[in-house]
This record gives sequence, structure tokens and C-alpha cells, in this order.
Amino acid sequence: MKKHTFMTAFAALFALLLTGAAFGEGSIHYETEDSSPAIRAQNIGSDAVSIIIASGGASANNYVVIGSTTNVINGSGDIDTVAEFAAAIAACTNSAGLPVLVVDTRCSLDDDSTDGELLDGTYTIAAATGGNKPWGEILWDTSDVTFYSVYIPAARQAPEGFRNAIDIDKLYGNPGGTGAVTASVYLDGALAWQTICATNNSGGIEMPDVDIPVGSDPVLVRVARATTATTGVVGVKAVESVNPKY
Repeated sequence: MKKHTFMTAFAALFALLLTGAAFGEGSIHYETEDSSPAIRAQNIGSDAVSIIIASGGASANNYVVIGSTTNVINGSGDIDTVAEFAAAIAACTNSAGLPVLVVDTRCSLDDDSTDGELLDGTYTIAAATGGNKPWGEILWDTSDVTFYSVYIPAARQAPEGFRNAIDIDKLYGNPGGTGAVTASVYLDGALAWQTICATNNSGGIEMPDVDIPVGSDPVLVRVARATTATTGVVGVKAVESVNPKY
């Protein structure tokens, strides 16, 4: 498990701000190493939630604590993919025996392995208050999965509760590592576009311009290294759709 250093994060953010300024209109979404979401969960209950990941999710003792109630997720057995781990989270209950977590797995692929690839740590989600039902994220360990990913939730699952229809306009960044670089875009879990950006480049990567209508769908942009992924950043420019799908 890697830790961010101040200089690494600062340099990545500074570079992105410079790049984003050149883009003009649009919104910039980016992730650095160890910040790509694997599973998102929304808390609709009145208790705060802590999700504790051990051994990258492969431990027999992963925990979802809802208020004072502890649920155990055994990742050492049959729970070893995103779909299975997310289902286990959704089945966790509070002290009244009620499930209060709504999961979103479109930030990953259903058959992505969670058998040692999640980032260890404690992930907290505040209690729901009034109309505010907060989201939390479990993250990927970049060095284990060898990819960087950026996720823009569906319109109804955006942190603000809504967003306009969008198009993906540009990919950029420097996904540090070794081996071929493959960029892929998934819309609502289905592969919509893919290209090889470099065959084996440990320096800066030329990232492509794209024009992909997204509409209100969730969009996952994944940039994978064939051999290793170390430190770096991947970003996406989204623009409001001129001719929205929906």
C-alpha cells in the first residue's frame, strides 16, 4: 500500500490546474495513485458507517460497522470480486436489522478481483441527515491492480444529487509505471471505446482527444499499465452535451 507524499500530490494537482486552464469550458475529474474508487456506497440510515478493509479485501475479517452494529465480510472465501463484495456490503444491517447502504459498482467492472487488490484502511460515511444521503468510496491499491481510473457517476448518483448530460472530450495525465498503456471508456458498465496509448513508456504518455457522448450514464475511464503502476495521475475533461442522449 502506497502513501501520498505532499510533493507528489501538489505536483500532480499543479499540472492538472495548468492543463485544465487550457481546456476552457468543461469540468475536470482526476485521480492520482491509490485514489481510484473500487466500490461506492451511499448511507441512507441515521448512523455513521465505517468500512474496514484488511489484506486488500482478502481477509476473513473485513468489517462494516453501522452505528454500534458490526457486520463481518469474509473475503477469504467466495467473496472475491467487486460484484460479490458490493453485494455483501449492501446486505449489511443496522441494529434494527435493516440494510441502509446503497452500493454503486459502475466505478469498476463486476468481475474485477477484490482478492488482495483493495486499499487497506478505514472508510467512513457520515449519517444521513434530512435530504443529505452521503456517499463514500472504497479505493483500489494502484500497485496491485496496475491501473488508474476516473469515475463520473450517473446523474442521479452524483454527489450533488444531479448533473447535466455530458460528453467526454479529453483524456490526459501521466499514469506512471511500466508496460503498454491501454485507455478504456465504459458507459454503464459496457465498453464504449478503447485504444493503446503507448507500448512501453515510463515517461509522459500522449493521451488522446476523444468525443464520446455519455448523457446521464455513469462513465468509467480506466488507464491500465501492462506490467506495473506506481505513481501518477489520470484526468478526464467532461463537457456539457450539445445533443444529449436523454
